[in-house]
Amino acid sequence: ALAVTFGLAKFVRQVQAGVAAENTRLGDNSHGKVAPPAAPAAAPIALTPADIASGHQFYLQSCASCHGDNAQGAYGPNLHHLPLADPDIAAIIKTGFKGKMPAFAKKYSDSQVNDIVGYLRGLK
Repeated sequence: ALAVTFGLAKFVRQVQAGVAAENTRLGDNSHGKVAPPAAPAAAPIALTPADIASGHQFYLQSCASCHGDNAQGAYGPNLHHLPLADPDIAAIIKTGFKGKMPAFAKKYSDSQVNDIVGYLRGLK
């Protein structure tokens, strides 16, 4: 379980580094100035029971083949009690995990990805 957690943490750091690199590419003109304070941690995504039920259906369609019908892991890791913030989980769903998990940004809208995150948050 620790290997999975650390693997996801490494991936999140890679995603964050990619965002920073993209900001630089797009013309971040800070020229060595002190960066503004980081934004506060995002609150969990608020969803209705219907949204979570939709997230479960999307999960069954696209995720269960690797993570198992009950999300306790199969080929992919156990998704119960993920130690990541909701936006980080959404980013992983959208961009995938190179060589290990496909990206779903073209298959699911942001709202649908949020529904999947809401379903994962409710796992016991």
